[in-house]
Amino acid sequence: MKKLFFILIIGLTSIGFSGCEKCDPCDCSTQLSTSVNCSGTTQADSGCNNNTLNSCGYCYLHTEQCCN
Repeated sequence: MKKLFFILIIGLTSIGFSGCEKCDPCDCSTQLSTSVNCSGTTQADSGCNNNTLNSCGYCYLHTEQCCN
């Protein structure tokens, strides 16, 4: 079973399967229709309590944490 899984992964990567190619998760220029909780981390290493409409999922304070 492990060999089959390994062969499948090798095959998918060889044909160019690398995840999302249509969307850029680092692009915060578009807005969502409903707000989501920010995915950012505060200086105290806790989750941010802000909500955001940014498509990247980070509020205005934490957009620099996107894709880092």
